[in-house]
Amino acid sequence: MRRAEFAGAVRTEGRSIATSTETAHPTGTVTFLFTDIEGSTARWERAPGPMSEALRKHDEILRRAVEANGGRVFKTIGDAFCAVFARSDEAIAAAVDAQRELAATDFAGAGELHVRMAVHTGECDERDGDFFGPPLNRVARLLAIAHGGQILLSGVTVELTHGALPAQATVVDLGSHRLKSLERSERVFQVAAPGLANDFPPLRSETRANDNLPLSPASIVGRDADIELACRLTREARLVTVCGLGGVGKTRLAVEAARALSGEFPDGTWLVELAPVAEAALVSARVGAVFGMREQVGTSASDAWITALHDREALLVLDNCEHMLDAAAAVVTKLLHACPRLHVLATSREPLRVQGEQVMRLAPLAVPAEEAHLPSLEELRRSPSVQLFLERAERSSTFDEGHLGDERARAALVTICRRLDGIPLALELAAARVRTLGVPALARRLDDRFRLLAGGDRTALPRQQTLRAALDWSFELLDENERRVLRRLSIFAGTFTLEAAQEVCADDTLGEWDVVDALTSLVDKSLVGADPQSGVTRYAMLETPRAYARERLEESGERPTVARRHLSTYQARFERFLRKPDADSDAPAQLEADLDNARAALDWAFGEGAEPALGAGFARTLNFVFERLSLYHEGLAWLDRAVAALPADVDKGLEAGLWLAIAKFQSYIGSPIGSLTAAERAAALSRELEKPKQLASALSFAGFASYYMDRRAEGLELAEEALAISRATGDPALIGWALCVVAVCTEPAQAPHRRELLREALECYRPLPGRYLTEMIYQFLSEVEFQAGDYALSRRYALQGANNAMEQGPSEGLAMWCLAAAAAAAFALGDLEAAYHDAREALSYGSRRGSGRFIGAALQLLAGVAVERGENRVATRLLGASDAQFAALGRLRMPQERFVYERTRELLRTHLSEDDLAQALEDGHALAPEEAVVEALRL
Repeated sequence: MRRAEFAGAVRTEGRSIATSTETAHPTGTVTFLFTDIEGSTARWERAPGPMSEALRKHDEILRRAVEANGGRVFKTIGDAFCAVFARSDEAIAAAVDAQRELAATDFAGAGELHVRMAVHTGECDERDGDFFGPPLNRVARLLAIAHGGQILLSGVTVELTHGALPAQATVVDLGSHRLKSLERSERVFQVAAPGLANDFPPLRSETRANDNLPLSPASIVGRDADIELACRLTREARLVTVCGLGGVGKTRLAVEAARALSGEFPDGTWLVELAPVAEAALVSARVGAVFGMREQVGTSASDAWITALHDREALLVLDNCEHMLDAAAAVVTKLLHACPRLHVLATSREPLRVQGEQVMRLAPLAVPAEEAHLPSLEELRRSPSVQLFLERAERSSTFDEGHLGDERARAALVTICRRLDGIPLALELAAARVRTLGVPALARRLDDRFRLLAGGDRTALPRQQTLRAALDWSFELLDENERRVLRRLSIFAGTFTLEAAQEVCADDTLGEWDVVDALTSLVDKSLVGADPQSGVTRYAMLETPRAYARERLEESGERPTVARRHLSTYQARFERFLRKPDADSDAPAQLEADLDNARAALDWAFGEGAEPALGAGFARTLNFVFERLSLYHEGLAWLDRAVAALPADVDKGLEAGLWLAIAKFQSYIGSPIGSLTAAERAAALSRELEKPKQLASALSFAGFASYYMDRRAEGLELAEEALAISRATGDPALIGWALCVVAVCTEPAQAPHRRELLREALECYRPLPGRYLTEMIYQFLSEVEFQAGDYALSRRYALQGANNAMEQGPSEGLAMWCLAAAAAAAFALGDLEAAYHDAREALSYGSRRGSGRFIGAALQLLAGVAVERGENRVATRLLGASDAQFAALGRLRMPQERFVYERTRELLRTHLSEDDLAQALEDGHALAPEEAVVEALRL
């Protein structure tokens, strides 16, 4: 027997509208509950007096249960009750309620009353309060095969209930049964619940239906929609092939779909397992044997037994066709031509490619989504992969879910499901290891998954007993070109394009069109996925088959060569974009999609590949991409790794370029000390190499960092030298950047001169192709007007910069920089609502990106809003937390930031004593950034 649990919302079937009143009756599609007392005649003979009283109590219990659940008793015959309900869930609830009360009732001298019950749904005619039609015959026959105390449900009732069962109730699948005098067999289920008898002898049916489907040893999880789709496709098409990766659950799905369809095929549902078949000539004989026929030597599949199946209305489940594709396709073609009422549901790792074939791709189970905060166990259980893992873990050991209350254990659970790609076989094998390892240790050992996930169900096929065996089976079915391409594709991380696959995989032994053919075949075999929805088809491998293919790549000795081609491919890809950044409107999205491969290439170059110079050159190229995508911290981390790995004999121009990029990213994250140090190194190398453009840029960053360290005069001197060199080069981008730095370093009292410098910078940037940082100039203009006291104009400039940044592409960092300035202007204007909204947005960005610069500025803005609202202690804690962020960066507050800080502190002094203020600031200073952000976002 198979136990399947249902849970979900109540649903009204068909045209049913029901109330249990004397005048309004359910009509159309309704659900019937029939009951009677087992052995009642003998009881009447033995004890007529007690039996009369027992029957009175029985009748009261039945009527009460029916009416309480919205039903109506429309007929009684002796001790038999016939009730009707508008909804199937109401009928089931009435049956459960009645059985529980009957079991708890003392019937005195009559002894226990064993009442059998049956529930079925269908469309009937209603006349004068009675019902007529085939569904009544079926529910009566269903009742006849039940035992006392048992509640039986028809398949259609279970399907329409959609899981809306009474609390703690489940249904047990009793298989398909022939009912007396009825041509179509019935799929029968039993209700099991606390307070009910649950163990009964076999049903009293004439025979089980014609099928050889195996009883499922465990529930199938997360596949309800897939089973429903497989059933629908099988009704609509005579050949459906379920395709998917090994271990994804194709066989289980096909068997469950066939079981659900069994009542629709009078001549049965038949499973033919082809996995043990080693010779193509035996496929036909294997199919014939399932139908009880023997193919004689010298006859073909089109002659003897196939002809005998001409009139059969049956469903054939042809399982594991992938290693016998041609033979299976030939048999299926002949069957479909010779047997017009036969349907075939096949499973294979690739399609049969037979005319009329409907292919259903079976994906792995959904895994928990990546979220900023770890979900609760209850929320995680909504993920099918988590549900399957936990259910199998509980079944195979003394596993206690209580251990998952710890966040680390839940994080490990998410890791297991994600890294095993939601592949059911992998999850079941992993669950079997929980008893000895526990969840956290299991997650830590997944890098060695092919040794770890062994020793599965001994009754399964050998290739389903270990994860490696399942993938070995798939790999051995590939031809040599397909194996070579699969190995080489394992070098990719994330998704990749066909062009990238050709560049990485093709060589003297494998042409570009060979790669296309092999990749197409690997997609068909479900070893590679394809997503055409983005306009450019992108391909990907799941982590588990990718790890397997990576092992094969290592064994082949090709890894270093393929890794170099992979890095070169993506370096060329990003360099093409930098030369023509506006050539493709989808370029930013494509760049972001390619980042995983860039990261993998860098990791290889700086790690096992030992190619630091190659990696450093790629990191320098990528710094513009990380800037474009506002990934400042990540870009800085790769650049730091690059300079740390540089060999002594490295090209000094490359080293200077890396230090210049580091200066830029240190500036972006708000660390002037780090920016100045890197800019000085870049400037020194650039002077030595006589590279004026690189020198001008380095001097500009050095001047900008000096300004943020309140060394305005020094910064101005550096910026003016940068401007002079830039003008000599004639490069408008360099001139514009130097003008900006000169403007910010110029004394605030010279506002007209500062405006003139910034407007000239804007004119330098405007005609340039590509995406130049005009929004940064608007932020500087906002600062100039803020210092001049025109807060309204300051806010307009800041908002214009934020809008420009968002319109020109993914430049969230620059947009938030402008937005923080707009919030400060709003605060100065007394517009607390606007200041609150803009500051929260900047804080959310800072928190997501780990940017202390934005966290510090936004915290003090929200502190200012809080004190204006009268929340003084919270405001003080946030101000202290803001202090900590600025101190950590070694950065002084700029004019807008200093205004907000000083005004907030001044307001707090009017509400708090110096001691209270100092203590609250100290408390805030001690807050971790994450704690401060959470507290601020509660405002």
